[in-house]
Amino acid sequence: ITDSLTSLYNRKHAFECIKDACSTDTPISLILLDIDDFKLINDINGHQVGDEALRHLAIIMRVFFPREAVLARNGGDEFIIVLPTDDLAAAERIVRDFVSLKKEFNYQQTVYHYTISMGYAVYSADRADGKAPLDVLRDADTALYTVKLHGKNGCRRYAPGMTAARRVQMGFSLRPRAFRVSR
Repeated sequence: ITDSLTSLYNRKHAFECIKDACSTDTPISLILLDIDDFKLINDINGHQVGDEALRHLAIIMRVFFPREAVLARNGGDEFIIVLPTDDLAAAERIVRDFVSLKKEFNYQQTVYHYTISMGYAVYSADRADGKAPLDVLRDADTALYTVKLHGKNGCRRYAPGMTAARRVQMGFSLRPRAFRVSR
């Protein structure tokens, strides 16, 4: 049930937790996040550095999020967080605070910096951004993609009326803020 690289739960276990929470009408926030411009990290610095970025992100997720949160690697550089809460304001604070944390790690005497983007949606019996677990997850993905299209390094909650944009391969640039290296 765990991912071998990050030691977080794997995608299959995360989906089981989402279905379980939704079947018991437990209020949850479903959060999707990924590392901005992760392809550049691997292409420019090598897959060892990319793997270290994934491990680093998993560590700070474990430290930051409450013990009852389910933390999982969805695949590649994308992660799922199932946050049981009926307090929307608290969930929003948690997401905003996490995205704003400085993310840097040291690998072979070089410091690497990266940013993340987060999208989230809410499920509860009386207020659901989606009607079924996969709908809520799709809504969180729509919110994540919206952040990506509007500059990255941020977070957004799914709002009714937000539509999934037609997916096209996003262009990458070598902007200094995408991934900085300090020597």
